[in-house]
Amino acid sequence: RGAPEQLLWRAARACKKLAEAEDPKSEVRMEHLRDGLEYATRALEAAPELGAAHKWYAILLGTRPGSTADKIKSSFAVKQHFDRAAELDG
Repeated sequence: RGAPEQLLWRAARACKKLAEAEDPKSEVRMEHLRDGLEYATRALEAAPELGAAHKWYAILLGTRPGSTADKIKSSFAVKQHFDRAAELDG
């Protein structure tokens, strides 16, 4: 039986895959991405030392819609989580 954090990051990944199948501007795509980010956030909360949780959090955080300024602000967090994922899984 898998640990909950393992299921959570995999659910985040599945949401990202589902979003990719939708039209880029569709509300369904945005819903999948929001759900995926929620799963990734919960995985991080459950297991902050899990590289896959950091990876999928970074991926999904980077896909959030917003202004250019918002994307620049979140890019620092995205890099931080990718770096942490590499450190943990490296």
